[in-house]
Amino acid sequence: SRGAGFCSLTMSGGVRHSVLETYFAPLGNRPNLAVRVNALVESVVMDATRAVGVRLAGGECIEARGVVLCAGALATPVLLRRSGIDRPGIGTGLQDHPSIAITLALQRRQHSAIRIGANVRMSSQKGNADIHVLSLNETDESGMFGALIAGVMRVHSRGEVKYDSITGTGIAMFNQLSDERDKEAMRDVVRFTYALASSQSVSSIAGSLLSDANGTSAQWIGDATDSEIDDWALRQVGAYSHAACSCAMGNSRDDMAVVNERAEVIDYQDLWLCDASILPTLPRANTHLPVVMVANRVSEMLLETLNESR
Repeated sequence: SRGAGFCSLTMSGGVRHSVLETYFAPLGNRPNLAVRVNALVESVVMDATRAVGVRLAGGECIEARGVVLCAGALATPVLLRRSGIDRPGIGTGLQDHPSIAITLALQRRQHSAIRIGANVRMSSQKGNADIHVLSLNETDESGMFGALIAGVMRVHSRGEVKYDSITGTGIAMFNQLSDERDKEAMRDVVRFTYALASSQSVSSIAGSLLSDANGTSAQWIGDATDSEIDDWALRQVGAYSHAACSCAMGNSRDDMAVVNERAEVIDYQDLWLCDASILPTLPRANTHLPVVMVANRVSEMLLETLNESR
């Protein structure tokens, strides 16, 4: 199955809007809300197993009735480890949508203002709606090069955010295409994207197709073997910037779960996570709206919990 259509975007007046603009701007000035910008958090301050505030990089401590970490799937595991939070699952299970690109050398200068305007969704031979192909949605500064970008949306490969206790930093290791099922789907991605790039419609605006940053012609893809595509995809694979699943939600009795069904860090008090890190499995879609849904639900549960503890 396959289909194409415009993307649903958070836009107003033709301009993309961030979560900050959408949710914070309408709040106005509230006496019970203080927003600290450029305040780098070093760690969560713990009293035994209870979160009681945060420590900033400059040494300042901010006391709190509770702490909600929303640093994202790459930074949240690091902050937890740096704060002495000990759960085996912290940092494990990291996922992102693996993607490849076929570069179009354009016949005429083009400029695109919207990064993602439309996409094609199709199914691999063994999957269902597990492939995205993004339209020519962005050009380089010269306006003479663009790309068709495609990704595997049903992901099985997993990596980790590896924590270095000496430096207090983390290294993201995605291990993309390490699962054979992802490799099989990526072969379909590459072949379909090349066929689309070779179509009459795309050929009318693109003088040639390139398969890497060195300017190598992409014509070889037309007759490529599975092994050749695998090798190329492993060299060229990129991320969709949809990092997730590094502090997964799960049953409190599961040692590898980091938060319970209420987004509370298991075995700790007054400490919640609210970002893509708590997703158990990467959704077959962009992560923005799923994370907004998670945030809405977690905020409701957080309000209930804080009201009950007064």
